[in-house]
Amino acid sequence: MSGLPPVFQAMRDSYPAVWDSQWEMNQQCDQSGPLDERTRELIKVAVLAAAGYEQSVKGHTAMALAAGATADEVRQAILLLAGPVGIPAVAYALSWAEEAIRLTAVEAG
Repeated sequence: MSGLPPVFQAMRDSYPAVWDSQWEMNQQCDQSGPLDERTRELIKVAVLAAAGYEQSVKGHTAMALAAGATADEVRQAILLLAGPVGIPAVAYALSWAEEAIRLTAVEAG
């Protein structure tokens, strides 16, 4: 999985100043503490799963894997949501992550 989904590309193209300021804030947050990229991406997968953002779960699953997370770590990050957000949300998020895991494996060759 690579690149931005078309809906994000359209927003970036239509509102570049907004996009750039959001991107800068995200970069500042990433660098604001001791968490490494792998850990940050696992947290983002879980938060995005809880919010129900399918495309973002897929994208950040791929980024977590690229940062050194294992597929099982991604799965556990999502499973940890069962108590706070419930089984239905977890089941959907796991299916989204599995799609990204499969696609990432295919792209890796």
